[in-house]
Amino acid sequence: MPPVQVRGIILKKFDYRETSVIIHFLTDRYGKVSGIMKGVRSPRKKVAPVSYQVGSWIEAVLYPRPSGGLELVDQPFLLRHFTYEREKLIFWRRSLQRADQYIPQTRQDGKDILALLLATGETLMVADQYEVLEISFLIRLLVLLGYGPFLDRCLLCHRTEDLDCFSGRVGGTVCRRCRTQEASAFRLHPGSLDVMRFLSRVPLNQVLMIKYLPAGIVQTVEKALHTIISYHVKEE
Repeated sequence: MPPVQVRGIILKKFDYRETSVIIHFLTDRYGKVSGIMKGVRSPRKKVAPVSYQVGSWIEAVLYPRPSGGLELVDQPFLLRHFTYEREKLIFWRRSLQRADQYIPQTRQDGKDILALLLATGETLMVADQYEVLEISFLIRLLVLLGYGPFLDRCLLCHRTEDLDCFSGRVGGTVCRRCRTQEASAFRLHPGSLDVMRFLSRVPLNQVLMIKYLPAGIVQTVEKALHTIISYHVKEE
């Protein structure tokens, strides 16, 4: 296949042999690919090291392989590198790691998840706390991947009333009447459903308006998301 110009974020990187690197690369046109950048660590190449670091938003030439395997990524050009320290850096790396773990390596369009990562990086620059932003990021990532949480109706009977239970197995809300039919369902803490809906729908920078969430809501929302992950996502 002919080479193509792509933009993307490097999710994972490790050195390979003396001068090359292998990367997990989320691209706008080809989804997540495993690629190799040959010789970029050689001084003769004069490639800026930041252009092949985890979290860098770059433009590059991709040589797709129809048969799969490592694909050549060449001529990396840095568009943006998000620079953080301490807790912000830990949060950013964890977000990239989750994206790498949860996104399958397929030829799907990666634009929506790329937009989410870029918006998260921008929002993190001005955030003074990270708990709500992290929950919002995880909700949006799982929704974009098709795992849920789906929050508008009972996923068993499709009723829109009495949505006070949640099942990670089915990926969303279950009504009070159907709870007995779904062994994995658990009761939602009051207010949790409204919080999840808000955090999944408003522009990402607006989630920073929430300065505090009660512990019961945080625990319930985190339980809902982690049950989805345990049922539907293969974690490393």
